[in-house]
Amino acid sequence: MVRRIRRPLVALLLSVSAGGFPPAAAQDALRGLDGYVEKAMRDWNVPGLSVAVVHKDSLIYAKGFGVLEMGKTDRVDEHTLFAIGSQSKAFTAAAIGILVDEGKVRWDDPVERRLPGFELANPYLTREVTLRDLISHRTGLPGNNLIFWGTDLTRAQIVDRLRFLQPTASLRSRYQYQNLMFIAAGEVIRAVTGQTWDDLVRSRIFGPLGMTRSETSVGAILRAKPPNVATPHNDYSGRTAPAPWLDLDNAGPAGSIVSSAVDMAQWYRLQLGHGSYRGRTVLSGSVADEMHSPQTIVQKDPFISLLFPRAEFVLYGLGWFMHSYHGHEIIEHGGQTDGMRSAGAMLPDQKLGVIVLTNEVDNLLAPALVYRIFDAFLALPAQDWSQTFQRAARESGGGSGAAPARVTATKPTLELGRYAGTYRHDFYGDAVVRVENGGLELRLLGFTTPLEHWHYDTFRAARAGPVSTMMGRLVSFGLDARADVDRLTIRGGADFRRIREAASR
Repeated sequence: MVRRIRRPLVALLLSVSAGGFPPAAAQDALRGLDGYVEKAMRDWNVPGLSVAVVHKDSLIYAKGFGVLEMGKTDRVDEHTLFAIGSQSKAFTAAAIGILVDEGKVRWDDPVERRLPGFELANPYLTREVTLRDLISHRTGLPGNNLIFWGTDLTRAQIVDRLRFLQPTASLRSRYQYQNLMFIAAGEVIRAVTGQTWDDLVRSRIFGPLGMTRSETSVGAILRAKPPNVATPHNDYSGRTAPAPWLDLDNAGPAGSIVSSAVDMAQWYRLQLGHGSYRGRTVLSGSVADEMHSPQTIVQKDPFISLLFPRAEFVLYGLGWFMHSYHGHEIIEHGGQTDGMRSAGAMLPDQKLGVIVLTNEVDNLLAPALVYRIFDAFLALPAQDWSQTFQRAARESGGGSGAAPARVTATKPTLELGRYAGTYRHDFYGDAVVRVENGGLELRLLGFTTPLEHWHYDTFRAARAGPVSTMMGRLVSFGLDARADVDRLTIRGGADFRRIREAASR
């Protein structure tokens, strides 16, 4: 049940504060924040944003800025609902931790013992992968979003296909960000308890924390249509515009939670409280310790360096990143879905937590505001983190690596009809290429993407495609010795082999 809280902010602060009004030092640290946020939103072209700050178990700041949807007048406030994306992962780790507290599972239980039918690419992985491995990005399996992002596959169907996903590293040898393993962790919860991941998170986490606005399901939000919900916005070839909500329920344990700044503040109070909230133990101290303890070393690359500036090291715990900052430990996680980006972080030694939720995806304003607030509380020299992140993003090309240079004045080797056909991959299923309206289109996993010629036999998925995971991806066709098309490669995805019986010549 999603409902809007209508209590005024002052009453809310009094009700959740453990020590009354915040001390003067905390108020000083927040001075000037409103103006900074408003200017930075204009610089990043972010329509709406909500911020909450927790200090010493008190919610000392909660405010919304901007509008729910570009071109409209309804304002964002501290109760506005946003998608939190991968911040959902820590909730999944906590849900497993609850089962650990109850003695129903152990962190190092092999997954196959708890999830009947669980199978990976080889018997060794199937036998050895543990619950801890699933939620610390160290299974050796590569990251993959195409299989669930905007598709109609269920969680069970996605987990069933994991046996076709080939490892790219040995078990526990390196960090490889992985959404699918968190989906599998959610299925473990269902197998062990008979409850869905959604039901357990609602009853054992949202309920005790009073997170009455939060939902595990985008679908539930779309069906209930509660008031005060932010509209997602994507960048379409340099133009920010509203986007439809993407139902990511099939990836729920990896990233489907929808929440508000005030609700998320209660979650961060729990984390800073070592598993205790308002005197009630929601997680044992040992489980909280385990979640916040390093499990995997995160290798530095341009994207990691962009997200964690000045970090001497970056580690991953159970659903949380951790890294150094001016001699302090930061525990944090960001989130991204179609049209929304979030950030949440803690300075445990300062008992400080910051949550930023935005309704535009192509920005790094959320982590910039986290650092802006942390610097103020740590009395560090003022730095314009918004400008710093903007400059770093430009220099790194977003941190994810530049696309290959385009070769101009080229054309496809063959006439378009020769590329049409069915291409198969054990993990993804069939990709069907057709000629439509004088161009090619790709149909894969339930969605259709127009393909624009890039160069030679490489095409680019339309920038205004149906879901962001395919937007701008390069799709290349390979020829055999007879100059027939025999394969299709999605850059950053996989190689598909052509099924000759279905080929169109």
